[in-house]
Amino acid sequence: MKYLSLLLLIIVIGATVGLFYLLAPVTNTPLFYFNLGYLCFLELLFFGAIIKVSEKRLFNVPNLAVVAQINRYVGWAALLMVVFNVGIRLLEGQFDLTRWYFGALILLTTLYSVIVIMVLQGGNYQRSIDNDISELSEQKNSIKSVAETISVDFKRIIKTKSQLDLEDQQEGTIVISNSLATVSVIPLGKFRRGGNAIDILRQELTNFQAMLTKFETIEGKDENTSYLGLMCESANKIKSQANIIKKL
Repeated sequence: MKYLSLLLLIIVIGATVGLFYLLAPVTNTPLFYFNLGYLCFLELLFFGAIIKVSEKRLFNVPNLAVVAQINRYVGWAALLMVVFNVGIRLLEGQFDLTRWYFGALILLTTLYSVIVIMVLQGGNYQRSIDNDISELSEQKNSIKSVAETISVDFKRIIKTKSQLDLEDQQEGTIVISNSLATVSVIPLGKFRRGGNAIDILRQELTNFQAMLTKFETIEGKDENTSYLGLMCESANKIKSQANIIKKL
């Protein structure tokens, strides 16, 4: 696409220059050279924008909006060139449209320059929002993934604890599963204001993970029952910290 556009640009500019000189009046005026140069500029602008936005890393909505505005400018400028130059020829010796022609082009160029700058600023602002959301999503997914992994590991380990009473197993599973589930439902926007609270939650999850590793190696009914109680307390801390973050 890029090389094809470059080839088309070269062909179009070559054809433009050739046609200008082929159809040129006997005496080339300064307006002739201006029109030739300005039309080549419009062609460069048109194809340059297309070539740039065709790059994969630049192919996005804000850049497409800029290209759309550039194409509108090129279209209106080309129309002005045709209308005024035809008018200048028809009214030659009766009325001088040259100053109006240049004035219209200056006004059009100024207008679309402002529009393109505004579109670029809007695009930059949107990109900053997208980047912010992406970073927050990474934070949430990271913590959510840890909580879900811990929950799966706990359910696997608790099933192997034949030393525990069934009632203790069920109660412990409910408390710990519910506590870890609160981490997954923290709203994305809370991670922007979480700051230190998020770090504390990460630490609580790390502490619980370490306890779970130890729990897997414990033998004896009393020891398992006692340690399961400690794990439930740790899980409640996780739940409390998650609720604190939700209220921020």
